[in-house]
Amino acid sequence: MENKNIVLLRHHPMDLKYTNSLYVNQLPDIGDYIVIDVTSRAIKNKKFMEEHPTFVKDLSPLQMGPITGNDGAVASTLEVLYQCSKIYPCHDYNGKPNSEYFKWRNEMFSKPKISKKDMRHTNETLGYSHSDTRYFLHYDKVKKEYIPLNWVDSRKLFYVPTYAKYVVNTESYKWLKSLVDSGKKIALVDFDGLNYYSDNAKIKRYDAYVNKCKKNGYKPKETVNDFLNIKTMNDFYNCTFLSTGHASILKMLLEGDIEVDNNGEVVDKIGVLKV
Repeated sequence: MENKNIVLLRHHPMDLKYTNSLYVNQLPDIGDYIVIDVTSRAIKNKKFMEEHPTFVKDLSPLQMGPITGNDGAVASTLEVLYQCSKIYPCHDYNGKPNSEYFKWRNEMFSKPKISKKDMRHTNETLGYSHSDTRYFLHYDKVKKEYIPLNWVDSRKLFYVPTYAKYVVNTESYKWLKSLVDSGKKIALVDFDGLNYYSDNAKIKRYDAYVNKCKKNGYKPKETVNDFLNIKTMNDFYNCTFLSTGHASILKMLLEGDIEVDNNGEVVDKIGVLKV
């Protein structure tokens, strides 16, 4: 159900008017689209926020919440729930979380406010880098047990369903859907967006990846063809070297790839969440 009237763009850290070459390179006919930043950065657009006062709270994982996990534990935001479900060496005991992990997690969950730095980089508060993550801890409601997930499976089994269930009930999502239903073209901007309909966008993303590798002193593992081979949402979600971001979940909901049924469960219509 790919809909090329809904595209994903990677944000420029400074340009709020979407005139920078970074945006044009991703979407040459960007002027034909309504460009919408769905991250917490949208709050800087004062005029937009006056018209959509709950937008950031509704759509940004950094602010949406409280969020209840599968095991019933409640975190202040989705970002806290996700980041604090990552298991690092100090909390891992032979492939299972130790008691210190749950003590730490519950303490983080109970905080009424966590700084953005601590929220996004809980690994640093524990003395680790992101690459030290052992696995993502997921509670399987059917098996009634915690299971370890790799990076790709964690976004399929946890991140997408959790975000989708929350966001579909917000006024901001309903506004986005009204735009799509009326035939408008929209470009959703987040930190991990990729317009996989455009080879040029994928090449530019590959160039950025290579530059990052050089900056950090390691050799790129992927080739430009690995990026060019991402042609659909399924390709994007099975990609092991790129983050997918929450804008992609909005795109899937808006174009009918996934939906939340009357029982509050996510229905996957294209097999994108298959592990």
